[in-house]
Amino acid sequence: MTFTIPLKDTEVKVDKSVTLSCELSKPNQKVKWFKNGKEIKPDKKRGITIAVDGTKHTLTIPKSVAEDSAEYTVKLGDQQTMGKLTVTGL
Repeated sequence: MTFTIPLKDTEVKVDKSVTLSCELSKPNQKVKWFKNGKEIKPDKKRGITIAVDGTKHTLTIPKSVAEDSAEYTVKLGDQQTMGKLTVTGL
């Protein structure tokens, strides 16, 4: 099993919505998302969601802040993909 579409480096303006996504070769796998090496969970307060649609895995941040700038990693077993999110000023 492999990542068929890896995470990409992404840039977003402060206060804008951003979705990070990747795709796997097999559907409905349980992946873990990490921000700078620390596992991320959905955050109701900020509206951050993690979703799976078949082979596509997404992490959505509805209103980005400077602290969201980080390296994001998706891991499944010993496979992983990384992408950098940069939040820029208005």
